[in-house]
Amino acid sequence: MGLKIPKVMIAAVKSGSGKTTITCAFLKQLLCRKKHPVSFKCGPDYIDPMFHEQVLKIPSKNLDTFFSDALQIQALYEMELPGHDIAVLEGVMGLYDGLGGIREEGSSYHLAKTLDVPIILVVDARGMGKSVIPLIAGFLQYDEKKLIKGVILNRTSKMFFDTIAPLIELGAGFDMDLTARENIYLNGTVLGYTPKYIDSKFDDIVEFSELQNFLDVPLKNYSSGMVARIGFAIATITKPDILIADEVLSVGDFLFQQKCEKRMKELMAGGTTVILVSHSIEQIERMCSKVAWLSHGHLKMNGDTETVCAAYKATQRGEA
Repeated sequence: MGLKIPKVMIAAVKSGSGKTTITCAFLKQLLCRKKHPVSFKCGPDYIDPMFHEQVLKIPSKNLDTFFSDALQIQALYEMELPGHDIAVLEGVMGLYDGLGGIREEGSSYHLAKTLDVPIILVVDARGMGKSVIPLIAGFLQYDEKKLIKGVILNRTSKMFFDTIAPLIELGAGFDMDLTARENIYLNGTVLGYTPKYIDSKFDDIVEFSELQNFLDVPLKNYSSGMVARIGFAIATITKPDILIADEVLSVGDFLFQQKCEKRMKELMAGGTTVILVSHSIEQIERMCSKVAWLSHGHLKMNGDTETVCAAYKATQRGEA
């Protein structure tokens, strides 16, 4: 096994989405952070690697799964790693566009699968509204290896981004005009689940959320607590590596909060890392082994639960 360093691919929905500009900006930021990146370009393109070289001042290499088999690709990739601490790969055309535009061979996704590279998907959101959500959902559903780990919305206004971005994040992805039943499938797809898998878990999601009588009601008529119930139920139907629960236990009645706590403890016992965002000190003391205390956007204290919570309580009492 050769040298291993962190790696990421910048790919896109289609050509002209801005992936070369974003790749170069990312490479520059890595240099500014005193990193030593190495870059690659998917396919035989010789122009984009010239832009990489302008930033890094070292040659960028091509990796082409049409001309090279998996072992050759791995060897060519590993040959360039010594002396570097992160590898950045730029995709070609649309993520799934390979030979002839219809085959996987030669595509960005084929290369990502070959090297097991996580993908950041660039989406040109110009001229789009919330249609960007089902577009992204489709790409996630087509991602059989679950390599897409993030999304960049390019060419969009801050107002649009602030509205749409939360809908793409894990635990969100809801269309408020659709019913709960429809949103279970939409949100599940955004999280990378197949329709068949959602079918098999549908009854469990509904039972956990306790919203059996409201499945065919549009979410715009739901309270925020009801929406959070469905989001939490969907996000925890499988065992995630990391679960971010942002104030999820602040909604719903006491019994439902207890049920959520129980499920999170079961996930943690099974190896899931749970990041709980909460204003309830009692909840944090019950659930957490380590605590980061944030005040006005700044980290005030970080450490074991007992120490940090004691310091927080002392501050609230005016003792510190």
